[in-house]
Amino acid sequence: MSVTTTPPTLSRRTTLLGAGALAAGALLARTAPVALAQEATPTVPGGGEIDGAPGVWAEVFSGIPSVRAPGQTLYLARFTFFPASEIFAHNHPGSTSLAVESGMFGWTLVAGTAHVIRGAKTGGADVETMSQPGTDVILAPGDAIL
Repeated sequence: MSVTTTPPTLSRRTTLLGAGALAAGALLARTAPVALAQEATPTVPGGGEIDGAPGVWAEVFSGIPSVRAPGQTLYLARFTFFPASEIFAHNHPGSTSLAVESGMFGWTLVAGTAHVIRGAKTGGADVETMSQPGTDVILAPGDAIL
């Protein structure tokens, strides 16, 4: 007597469920590292996070004594603001020049006077003067504020 066996056949439903599970697994495998990366603490090579300002990193390139303002130091630095980060209200004892390299930067005048130059990177020269405390400005790449 001979026994004939036939290979099992998969129903359409089983095939679709299996394909759906594989697709879902592939999607989860693809997005899981992204989710983990977004939750990681951002860093800036050569920089350090500013105390009391999570997500704001400073890289100081140089600090030299000011020839025009004895007793003060002129610094060249880059600040990186990661999304949704902010820095506490503060002031600077001397002149400050801030330029935006990429992204958008919101800035609020606390006291004194500030001058905004749109397109300063490409030669813009029109100056908007701000002197009312609480005035907000949004700076775009290439804009500067003094």
